[in-house]
Amino acid sequence: MLGLYTISLENAASQSKIFNYPSDKVYESLLNVLKRMGVYVPIRNRRSLKIVAMGFSRANDTTEVGMFLKALDAQKTQVYIASKNPNLLERVSSQIFLELEKDLSSG
Repeated sequence: MLGLYTISLENAASQSKIFNYPSDKVYESLLNVLKRMGVYVPIRNRRSLKIVAMGFSRANDTTEVGMFLKALDAQKTQVYIASKNPNLLERVSSQIFLELEKDLSSG
């Protein structure tokens, strides 16, 4: 079911950034960031490194944002943030990337 649900987000417009941390650490930090942002996370899958969140401020509560992680090597992870709403994508991706960098560098 996860694959069917996220496939449309995986094909939506996205922005990405590479972090010099292992994928498991980036995944946990990303969940921490989303929790602090107060958004709803209906789908999370540690094995496939996929997260879907909704309820971002100034957006329709049902507008989904997908986060897909790709381990490039043992210490490098690429994070893709995707949404069918380009305005939401622009706003939340920069915010998430900034907060994720802070969370990762703090420990």
